[in-house]
Amino acid sequence: MALLIMVTSCTSIVSKHPIGNLAKRADTMDFNGVWAVDDQVYMVSHAEDGTFTLGFISFNDDVKGFDVQNREGMVCNHKGIKYLNVKSDKVMDEGTEDGFFLLKYNKMDDDHVLLSFIDSVKLKNLIEQGIVKGEVDSKKNLYIDVDSVEIAELAEKYDLFEKEDVGLLRRIHSKVSKMIE
Repeated sequence: MALLIMVTSCTSIVSKHPIGNLAKRADTMDFNGVWAVDDQVYMVSHAEDGTFTLGFISFNDDVKGFDVQNREGMVCNHKGIKYLNVKSDKVMDEGTEDGFFLLKYNKMDDDHVLLSFIDSVKLKNLIEQGIVKGEVDSKKNLYIDVDSVEIAELAEKYDLFEKEDVGLLRRIHSKVSKMIE
């Protein structure tokens, strides 16, 4: 999911805080297993506290080999809307902290989840108008510093999540997915 965000968007959006409140452990367990978005495969394993670990493999051109990536994340919700928050490793301008990639999700069934991304143009305009506390770095990435509930309220009020440009997360059923559950 973290890689999906970086690949599908020219502009990265990183939030200092997750969006929404930590969900129940049962919501996090919905994501246990092996998932695919297009041709990228992700493994998700939940923790007892409602968080999860997301693992994926990426190609490293510098060493001409594969790197295993692990990201911490959490499932959150606010007023019935569900969100995924995935820890970012995105390097922002000096002085900014690590944060989270924010996604809204809609579980279609046990094996299919629609992921919505924040509209970077809308968010950039809100930052420039002073409505959202944040900044645009030298690489045109957006960094926001709004608390968890406030960003959920702003997302709802200003319709920040894309409706057209969504990703489909598909569960892969295999022996490997049974081993990590």
